[in-house]
Amino acid sequence: MIVPEEMVLWLDRFDQKAARTLAMRLAVERGLDVLDVDTIDDFMDSAQGIPWLIAAGVGWIESEGISRALSLLATFPSEDDDPLAAHAVLQLEQVRRENRAALRLLRRAAGLPDAFDHRLAQGLGGDGAQEQIAQLIAHDLLVAEGDLLTVPPLVRSMVMSKLALDPPHRAQVDRVVMTYLTHIWPAGEVRQPLSRTEWAFLNNARALLMRYLVEGQGGDPAVMARLLVAAGETFRAVGLAHECAGFSRRVLARLPESVDPDRVRLQITFASCAQDEEATMMFGHLVVQPDLDPVLQAEAALAYGRSLIAAGQVENAASVLSDAFTTLRNQPRPDIVLASAILHCWGRALSLSLIHISEPTRL
Repeated sequence: MIVPEEMVLWLDRFDQKAARTLAMRLAVERGLDVLDVDTIDDFMDSAQGIPWLIAAGVGWIESEGISRALSLLATFPSEDDDPLAAHAVLQLEQVRRENRAALRLLRRAAGLPDAFDHRLAQGLGGDGAQEQIAQLIAHDLLVAEGDLLTVPPLVRSMVMSKLALDPPHRAQVDRVVMTYLTHIWPAGEVRQPLSRTEWAFLNNARALLMRYLVEGQGGDPAVMARLLVAAGETFRAVGLAHECAGFSRRVLARLPESVDPDRVRLQITFASCAQDEEATMMFGHLVVQPDLDPVLQAEAALAYGRSLIAAGQVENAASVLSDAFTTLRNQPRPDIVLASAILHCWGRALSLSLIHISEPTRL
């Protein structure tokens, strides 16, 4: 494929003569007499012989004057640094001057290490988000991957180090993102392999939870609890159950002792992921707790039954699931979806019990 010339970014440096010739030619074309024998040397030192940076500098002279142009050029990395970094600095500066709302969207999105969808980007951008997204893509500050968007690693690093949101604003944005992820997390059985979108959701969720639970930057425990409950099965499916249990334990320590649904469901998630003596005790407590909502009690019994089946205790699992189904069925308005899941798991436990009974005794 032949790439159009206007889409090529020339990163190599010109020698001194070629760079000076380019600068003077561009100045003459634009009628700029301020770039003369007294200013050209300072300009050439700042432009570092990079063709596109020379062109940008001449444009700044035309729009903002020689002093401002030299100040802007001085912010770019030296010739010993990566020229791609200099290009990113230029794009950030241009977006700042053209559309500060787009830069605000980028600063909010830079807290996510992986891709995110257009709907979240629109939420982060607010009014005019579509235009902001298009502008960031045009300036190589966002990359479109099908239905997903990604902040390039170099750009993300620059934004997080030089344009990072203050901690309260960062926490507010992260809360919005965690709530959004909770609401759109795929429900039901997790199928392997995960899609690109599912991996992006998981990677971003892990980064946000790590930020507030391991790095100790605060965060809202109720919001994190809901995210962990939504993502728990995905953590388990990809072999990260231990990590999910660790996150859950930290959030439970921050939540007040109560029978609040968020806390109970997080206890279920923790016990499902921990698979240890503490988890067994927690399950045993939840399925018989008298003041617990029957639906929550049934959810705990379903998770407990699955855990018992995984541990080979199929008879105990069948008993727990049978009691849970009976309790749920006697409710005025039983949860049909939950009842179906319990019946399915109960049937599996009974089938495994029959297989176990029918096996010949080996002497």
